[in-house]
Amino acid sequence: MKVEGEFTGGSADSGIVASAGVPTICATGPVGGHVHTDREWCDLESIVPRAQALALTILALANA
Repeated sequence: MKVEGEFTGGSADSGIVASAGVPTICATGPVGGHVHTDREWCDLESIVPRAQALALTILALANA
């Protein structure tokens, strides 16, 4: 899986704790669009790969 940054013009709650210096994992949810609107959607095929990537990241950090 390729991981890249992306500017969306929005913000997440994770920014609050990250700005306080707390290690933070953000943007690990499924691929989708039109967040928090009546047009919001989710690509169901992105759920499993994203969950696997998050689990493997957590395991790698725990074993570091």
